[in-house]
Amino acid sequence: MIWRNPSPSDEKPSFDMLRSDSQQARPSRDLTPSIMGRLGYMRCHERALSRARRRRTINRLVLVAAVLTVGIGSLRVYNASDLVRQPDGLTMPGAIDADSRQQSDRMHRAIDFIRNFAPEAETSSPAAPAHDEPLAVGPMRFI
Repeated sequence: MIWRNPSPSDEKPSFDMLRSDSQQARPSRDLTPSIMGRLGYMRCHERALSRARRRRTINRLVLVAAVLTVGIGSLRVYNASDLVRQPDGLTMPGAIDADSRQQSDRMHRAIDFIRNFAPEAETSSPAAPAHDEPLAVGPMRFI
């Protein structure tokens, strides 16, 4: 675009084109009552209100039914697929047996550890304690 100095005729905009459009304009329909009625600012007939309530309730029920149908269908498809982990078939007596076996194995390992950790006892018989001294086992003392 080339810059030019404004002339006096350029200072005033021409509204001739807009005037011709406004003269040919048709009157538009007044939508105020219907819009205000939908927004709840105007009184409506009881029959129209009950129809609208019934339609909203039916739409909600259809939506809930559709969501439940899709959810149940997808759950069935998932359960039938290979992605779902199948149960091991472990029964209650089998679980109790496995638990007791595991506890027994732990106990045997603990005993074996203590046997390996403690020094071996001498094979000769220990000296007989004096008769006037009581025998103490572990942290107990005889008074």
